Amino acid sequence: IRPQAERVVGDELLDAFMGVTHEGAYNFNAAGVARDNYVEAHKEDGTTEYVEGELIEKGAWIIRAESLCFWYPSMNGGCFRVYRVDNCYYYYSDTLPESDDEIQTDYWTARSVKRGENASCAARFM
Repeated sequence: IRPQAERVVGDELLDAFMGVTHEGAYNFNAAGVARDNYVEAHKEDGTTEYVEGELIEKGAWIIRAESLCFWYPSMNGGCFRVYRVDNCYYYYSDTLPESDDEIQTDYWTARSVKRGENASCAARFM
């Protein structure tokens, strides 16, 4: 995502997720093809609904210390620093320390686009 990435914080982070459904993916191969796709609805009341294949999980979301955080009763959640390139959102786990060259590395855990938009995401760097 390198030079084009912008960190999404403050009201912009809230606007990108509150009341918005994102379609995303994990586990990309070298050609940028996703193996695990998901849909996550971020409701205005702070709840969320996550769908991945047959899995449907209701949980909660919040913005804490400029990170987007999730909680689900039976699966991993956590907090993520969010970056945007065009209309693609990239998630960096806050379990790893933030660094000045963060976007120069390739350890983002997921990426998403707002439902209904054509993703402009590039293939994952390997």
